[in-house]
Amino acid sequence: MAYQVLARKWRPQRFSEVVGQQHVTRTLQNAIKESRIGHAYLFVGSRGIGKTTGARIFAKALNCEHPATDADGSIEPCCECPTCHEIAGGSCLDVLEIDGASHNGVEDVRQIRDNVQYTPSNGRRYKVYIIDEVHMLSPQAWNALLKTLEEPPPHVKFLFATTEPHKILPTILSRCQRFDLKRIPVPLIVARLHEIATAEKIFVHDSALTIIARAAEGGMRDAQSIFDQMIAFCGGNDEGSPISESDVIDVFGLVSHSELTHLVEAILQNDAGALISAVHNLADKGRNLECLYADILLYGRNLMVFGHVSDPRAMLELNDAEFADLQQLAAVATPSVVQRLVQGLLAGDSNIRYTLNKRIYIESTLLRVMRDAHAVQVDDLITQLRILQEKGTLPAVDTAPAPSPPAAPVQSTPPAAAAPSPAPVAPKPEAPQTPESASPEPSAPPAPEAAAPEAAAPEEPQLTLVPDEAAPAAPEPDQQETSSSPDLWQQAEQDETVQGAVDLFGGKIIDVRAVQKD
Repeated sequence: MAYQVLARKWRPQRFSEVVGQQHVTRTLQNAIKESRIGHAYLFVGSRGIGKTTGARIFAKALNCEHPATDADGSIEPCCECPTCHEIAGGSCLDVLEIDGASHNGVEDVRQIRDNVQYTPSNGRRYKVYIIDEVHMLSPQAWNALLKTLEEPPPHVKFLFATTEPHKILPTILSRCQRFDLKRIPVPLIVARLHEIATAEKIFVHDSALTIIARAAEGGMRDAQSIFDQMIAFCGGNDEGSPISESDVIDVFGLVSHSELTHLVEAILQNDAGALISAVHNLADKGRNLECLYADILLYGRNLMVFGHVSDPRAMLELNDAEFADLQQLAAVATPSVVQRLVQGLLAGDSNIRYTLNKRIYIESTLLRVMRDAHAVQVDDLITQLRILQEKGTLPAVDTAPAPSPPAAPVQSTPPAAAAPSPAPVAPKPEAPQTPESASPEPSAPPAPEAAAPEAAAPEEPQLTLVPDEAAPAAPEPDQQETSSSPDLWQQAEQDETVQGAVDLFGGKIIDVRAVQKD
């Protein structure tokens, strides 16, 4: 018999075997029990969490010839009748599994519309259509199926599965009962893998199963595929050489918890040399640097939860050893520093996927984030200054000191204007001539008249600078405040917080009042 991979061999056949989706399985079981079965169901979720498996189990429960009942009275397929065997093997004529990616046209939907009118064979109750990756159907195909989906025959049920529900038309979503499947928690995946390892007689460490479960990112099928690959790599059939954590790390390039703790500890201690050395060692060992960045971000998130939540164990998926290490590291970490670290890492999370040299990107990003997280913050500086002020070390300043009056502008002498041209002298009116004066008698030459003032040569105008209004004298600073300023500022200069701010910004402390006085 040909080898069957673990993901297919251990695929759930009953509702009770589905891991981590009790909110879906219970609803479907109650619908069968109370005869409230809808005509269309939509299963939504990421890969490998049980969408198609849940739809297949539901189809088996609908058509099972001898349905079983568990201790709670819920319906379960018997998995022994011919119908259950045919559905599990994919050969049942009344349960059709269709790939939406390759049957996404109007002609494919028209074929479904033509076949729904026929009743099920072999006395079965329902004809079930399971369409996987249903978001790949074209809008024209959806519109062709719209009427049939809204009012199908009583014996027809539609079960849809998709990872991208936003691509489905709203008119289709409104006609389906939607079930959102969750990612499976790490402890549940570890428990399922341990059950498989026991049944398959595979020896494996629990720490290795934890690494596999985290690498699966919440998908049971991914975890089983990774476990299958590790069995092929390590064997695990001998109790003396079980599958270890180091084997999983070497095969998939993951980072162990101890290595990650050492790196995060260097960041929290603001030790740039230890940080660069840790990244260098991990890169030389062939670790996946993109996964390393995500693990550092997740580790910082766990530290942040530890610093703000009273019961962090309920929120963190960690074993006892990892929880103890995290608790010890969170005891010496400052919550504000951890929060700034997480925010800085989140800002660069999207760029690491597209950078060419991930090693240089991680080194530079971690150094920048570490420096910014440990730098003196302005809010902390203001808080320290207020504490010093409350202790009386620094004076309370109610108002800002009065600014010095601006200096009077120097008025330059304008260039000499051109001398004004002399005003024209009006001609003196002549006296009317009498007969006597008209006679041509010789007379003495007239005496020269004095020059009229208007006719005199004009003098060059004198320019005189008119002084502006005297500016008010600058108010002298308070004598008491001036006398006490040197002592107060000397104490401020010796304060550690103020010195930290000076070193951070590369400046110096200046007495503003002394500058204004000068």
